[in-house]
Amino acid sequence: MFPRALAMDFPLEIDHRNVQHSQAADRLIQAEAEKLARLCPRIAACHVVLASRRMRQGDDFTVHVNVDVAGQLMSFGRRHDSQPQQDLYAAIREVFAAVGRRLAELSDEAADQRTPPPQAHS
Repeated sequence: MFPRALAMDFPLEIDHRNVQHSQAADRLIQAEAEKLARLCPRIAACHVVLASRRMRQGDDFTVHVNVDVAGQLMSFGRRHDSQPQQDLYAAIREVFAAVGRRLAELSDEAADQRTPPPQAHS
């Protein structure tokens, strides 16, 4: 686990649990988190966990992303079974895409609530 000071206004933490550390995976996570920062400026924190039951290539692994948006914690995860390591990167992209979709939905809902209803003309 290590906090990162990035081109975003929130801390990014990446934990590797029984997953071999990969700078390429960390860079991908950083890039995906920066996309989220552009999408939603209300993100307060992002915590990513790359986990496996055993530390061997080809083992089952999960990618979890927890995002704090204005005090609301949202959790997302993807599990891959017996896939080569290259699928770790696909799982990272997939889970961040899910986070991005949910943040876009929240943004649209907030915009709908701020938009005044049309006024009837008499």
